[in-house]
Amino acid sequence: MAGQLDPPLPVLGVDIGASSVKAALVDPHAWRVAERLPSIDIHSRTFPELRSAVERIVGDALALEPALQRVGISTTGSANPQEVVVSSGFYSGYENVRWLDILHACSGGRIDVATVLNDGRAAALGTYLADDRGRGRNLVHFVVGTGIGGGMVWDGLVFNGAHNFAGAYGHIKVDPENRATCVCGGRGCVELFAAAPALARFASARGLVLAERAGRGVRELGTLARGGSETAREVFEAGGRWLGVAIACVANVCDPEIITIGGGVAAAARDATGGNPYVAAAAAAARGMVIPRIADHLLVVEASLLNDAALIGAAARAAGAVK
Repeated sequence: MAGQLDPPLPVLGVDIGASSVKAALVDPHAWRVAERLPSIDIHSRTFPELRSAVERIVGDALALEPALQRVGISTTGSANPQEVVVSSGFYSGYENVRWLDILHACSGGRIDVATVLNDGRAAALGTYLADDRGRGRNLVHFVVGTGIGGGMVWDGLVFNGAHNFAGAYGHIKVDPENRATCVCGGRGCVELFAAAPALARFASARGLVLAERAGRGVRELGTLARGGSETAREVFEAGGRWLGVAIACVANVCDPEIITIGGGVAAAARDATGGNPYVAAAAAAARGMVIPRIADHLLVVEASLLNDAALIGAAARAAGAVK
């Protein structure tokens, strides 16, 4: 079960995404970010660069908090119950990695707890613990950034699946006849149509020129939308409708109390009035595709934590707040 504990303070949460590493010191009494550390972009997508970035973050955290002992890592890819990363589609060489061995060594023995949780499940746990809308509810959480992942928390427990691979929502097939190939090797995955690189591609096809055409361009797309670009807003809505197809599939199977959407795309799409065209389009599309008795109470909302959920969930795992 998840809850508040009294571990040695503080706890460092590290979120390894597909193109950057974010980190923060987390208060395990209130489940909130106490101090944010600078994020580090990863350019080569190789494990040596990733390892260097995480070691640097831990060194910076120890300089701020010499008493630091616990690190919770949220990571792209899959980790087994023994806290070993067994695979990752984004970083070459990032497999069979035990972060505790690495961080214990680089910290001179000061880090003695380093837990690892898939980033989607970490974000789901953080949403369950601290999100304004999802706190304490049986939920499904979608994380939309460079890729798409997520997780489910039911009765306070993270659902990991029989082989620890649950939450691969980005690989739900929404257009299997499409010839584009996903990072997983398959075709038709929702990640190809609703994640940040897809939105950059949609923007280009509509004549919008972004300074960064890959996934990082989604922030610029959000700026354009808030500045009044109807085309940029339409791009977010197009991606959201694709996500809604995947949401409907999950909702029909799981019937959750609430479905929350977080990650960099949801954050970028938020408009100046607090609305979110990406999330609104996803919610509307999903309601049109679920069975009526689920549509009657289907609640699909923007997660209030957005990019902080995985940091909090990872820290909670390191603090021993969930088994």
